Amino acid sequence: MLDPITYARELTKKMNLHKAEAWLINTGWMGGAYGTGKRIDLPSTRKIVDAILNDTIQNCGFETIPVFNLSIPLKIKGVDSNLLNPAKAWSTREKWRLAAKDLALKFINNFSNFTSNPGTASLIEYGPIL
Repeated sequence: MLDPITYARELTKKMNLHKAEAWLINTGWMGGAYGTGKRIDLPSTRKIVDAILNDTIQNCGFETIPVFNLSIPLKIKGVDSNLLNPAKAWSTREKWRLAAKDLALKFINNFSNFTSNPGTASLIEYGPIL
């Protein structure tokens, strides 16, 4: 396995060459931990993908969720806005904050295994922030 920065550089080069965009789509668990939440339904996932492909997502307005510093759309036609913002799907925002913090710590701890390379270490600022 190569250092992650090797893959990141190659991906960046290809995306720049082809003027490609990348979107992270959450199709996983919402509203609680595994076993208590539920997966995002397929029709909603398809509407999110369609909004990306037909570029209407650019007109949806965005907000940034804390910890992960991700921009998420405020609304997408036909998609419950509670599915777009994971904090809204949990029974309380505090439960979501605790789960987000726990997940962030897992990302941070795992990423620390790859920071011996200065290029990779420089990416820490783009990861979760506690």
